[in-house]
Amino acid sequence: MKVYFKNHLRNFDRYRRQKMYSLESLLYRLITNDSILEKQLLPKKDVKRVLIMRNNKRIGNILFLITFARQTRLAYPDAKVDLMLTMPSQGTYIEGLGLDNIFYSHFSFKGIFKWLGLIKKLNTVKYDLILAPNCCASDSITTAMIASKNKVSAYNERRVWAFPHAQHVTSSREHAAHSSLAILESLGHQLCYPLNHNLPFSEDEIEQGANLSREYKTEEDSVDMVFFRGARGVKLLSEEVWETLLLKFESGTDKKINWIEVLSPDIKEPLRDNIKTFVTSNMRVLGTFLKTFDGFICCDTGPLHLADAADVKCI
Repeated sequence: MKVYFKNHLRNFDRYRRQKMYSLESLLYRLITNDSILEKQLLPKKDVKRVLIMRNNKRIGNILFLITFARQTRLAYPDAKVDLMLTMPSQGTYIEGLGLDNIFYSHFSFKGIFKWLGLIKKLNTVKYDLILAPNCCASDSITTAMIASKNKVSAYNERRVWAFPHAQHVTSSREHAAHSSLAILESLGHQLCYPLNHNLPFSEDEIEQGANLSREYKTEEDSVDMVFFRGARGVKLLSEEVWETLLLKFESGTDKKINWIEVLSPDIKEPLRDNIKTFVTSNMRVLGTFLKTFDGFICCDTGPLHLADAADVKCI
């Protein structure tokens, strides 16, 4: 029932955004703060304070920010680089990237006063550059209200009032975590290769994940596979489909497959009675746990993006 209502709320929000499409540009014109805005892009040497903007609640979209944050830090080595996320729980994904400050907007109707309070605070900073790797409505609204000399994102006709220094960019990179790097390239920055979208785990975290996984491993000639059935909306597969998938893997190898299922508040019971299960609310712990196994099977949802960022073999 909870999943049913969540899906209907998402559909309503999609409908709301479609209806407000034509009013979006007017909104940015009304709220924009151009008190210190400059017409031209600043030279790199004059950029002393940067704010990366990413107001989004989805795990995958925050994880896709890792590469952009790394490359921005390298592009402006002498500047202070700050980051805005939506909720404090998201900060755990960005730890260890060398950013100076992480702010949390609480962007929502419920958190409107915290959001407005943060905007007031950041307007005292006087940023040289605001960077939005993804030009979404929440980032555009927030950026429009914050004072900065330059405001840069990918060009979007409806949002030029929020990002007057928007760049016309295209990206041929296959991984979504790398596509926004075209914005930095358009500003004249040389990217540092190899590109890295992996979470920066500490040695202690990796050791913890290895210790947790030991009781789930079996004999050496077996294949240890983890799977997670949770998903949103049409991505959610039935138990019958999942059982068919597991049988396909079992019929495709002469080795025994040792299945481990990750449970969650939405998936409380294992698919099979004899399957070992793993539960954690700490996403970094889940990432280091998954790293130790032969593979991970999941639909297009948060844990899949987490596993990819943890350098897990994903299916």
